[in-house]
Amino acid sequence: EIAKCGQPKGHRTAQLAQHSTSVGEDAVFGNQLIRIVWGKLILMGQWYGRLSTQNDTAWMTIMEPEKQVFRPQHDPTLGFPNGRKPREMVATEAEMESANIPLEHRNFCAHKLIELRACMKAKLPFVTACGHEKHEYQACMYDDYMIRYKEYERERRLKAREERLAKKNKPLLLE
Repeated sequence: EIAKCGQPKGHRTAQLAQHSTSVGEDAVFGNQLIRIVWGKLILMGQWYGRLSTQNDTAWMTIMEPEKQVFRPQHDPTLGFPNGRKPREMVATEAEMESANIPLEHRNFCAHKLIELRACMKAKLPFVTACGHEKHEYQACMYDDYMIRYKEYERERRLKAREERLAKKNKPLLLE
């Protein structure tokens, strides 16, 4: 005999389905929250999250957190006696505009992307021949990521150092 979830009676899924009150309502079986949707049993968890957004049916509100833009708070030359060499864009704004580079790719590696796209255009349909240019672009992106990561870590450590020194110099109130 088959229960309403499509499993044989006596099966755990069938037992869960029988305890559900009606389609679309939540029910608790033991310590497990369940829901019957479209004749299928959904245990709250991985599948619930997957089914909640498929076919444009949202059962829950999904909030996108605001992007937090990293802004350095400390002097960039702190700890560098001779100063730091500023990073400069190799590709100009006009070159990126003429190459139709999207805004999200207009970074310090845009010149490598322009070279990669030019190679792919020249060697079409054999774009795999542009492996060297692709590798250079990916290496540039990795190096850019590492520079940004190190800068973030530097800021984090300087902030922790400031807090540590502030705590050390704080007068003790023992009265």
